[in-house]
Amino acid sequence: MEEALHDIPLSQELANLDAGMTRLHDESTLLRFRYMLEVHGWGQQILATVNAKMID
Repeated sequence: MEEALHDIPLSQELANLDAGMTRLHDESTLLRFRYMLEVHGWGQQILATVNAKMID
């Protein structure tokens, strides 16, 4: 994920990052965030919200 945020402009746009941003979160921060998403079920909630918005 960290590499994608550096290398892929679409990933930067999706993450709402400026093109000139040079300091991004490291791998361990991203993994902790992913862990929190899984533990609390936030990933499913976010997906449900996105899907609902797409249907509207």
